[in-house]
Amino acid sequence: MEKKSYYPLILLATICITYFVENFLRSAAGALTPILIKELGISHAAMGMLISAYFFIYGVMQVPSGLLSDRLGARK
Repeated sequence: MEKKSYYPLILLATICITYFVENFLRSAAGALTPILIKELGISHAAMGMLISAYFFIYGVMQVPSGLLSDRLGARK
């Protein structure tokens, strides 16, 4: 009998968990804004700059991520 490999299942589970955590963190910024303003003692404008910087970097990194994905391609 062949030994069954759990690697594809573990990889899929890891990718799914990472995807959900990343989406949660991306959407949590709005809900955490009042708490972070109070805890960090910053103004609303400074908090807006922090959130804008996060999304700017997120957007810029889409280009290298897409290029890397195109270069590696799907494996068969």
